[in-house]
Amino acid sequence: MTYGAGEIMFRKGDPGISILVVIKGCVRISTVTFEAKEIVLNLIQADEVVGEIALLDGKERSADTIAIQFTEVLVLERRDFLRILERNPRAAILMLEVLCDRLRRTSEQVEVLILTNAVLFSRVLVQLAE
Repeated sequence: MTYGAGEIMFRKGDPGISILVVIKGCVRISTVTFEAKEIVLNLIQADEVVGEIALLDGKERSADTIAIQFTEVLVLERRDFLRILERNPRAAILMLEVLCDRLRRTSEQVEVLILTNAVLFSRVLVQLAE
């Protein structure tokens, strides 16, 4: 399957019925705040997967996914992918490694945000105290 630059692949809240393996291109994973500000959570390149969270737990998509350039993907339906994991322990281990890598990146992003906000907050307090 192919997507053009700017084309929506799926939206937050869509059913998680497939996983996409990026063959070519780049995909932006993002969400929108209450203030309508887009927050980019991740960029997915060739040889990476997108949609793994909703695929594995069977729930809704957790973020928007948009092709940021011409992108070609291989689509694996949930039922087929789960069969692969059940029959191939190495594939299951690789998927766990992908999830752990994403969790580590997310933790690092949260840490940066917290530290950045703490520094800004302390600066404001110092300015107010002066």
